[in-house]
Amino acid sequence: MQEIHDLAYHGQGGFPISDVWDMPIPYRRYHIRAINKYQEERLEQMEEAKGKTSMSKSVNKPNIPQKPTYSTNLKS
Repeated sequence: MQEIHDLAYHGQGGFPISDVWDMPIPYRRYHIRAINKYQEERLEQMEEAKGKTSMSKSVNKPNIPQKPTYSTNLKS
């Protein structure tokens, strides 16, 4: 029963429960192993991508001048 649920749920809609129920057990297990392998590879790729991001703690500031470049000609 667990295999049927796992394949229908983690198959992301690719396998309706009725098809999984009628599927031979070796086929079910093959598809479950394939989904597990895909998820593991995806997790590894995400971890590698996370490791490649820069770990600098500096904050990029916008390119705004510190002093205004305009003058005010207000008459009091």
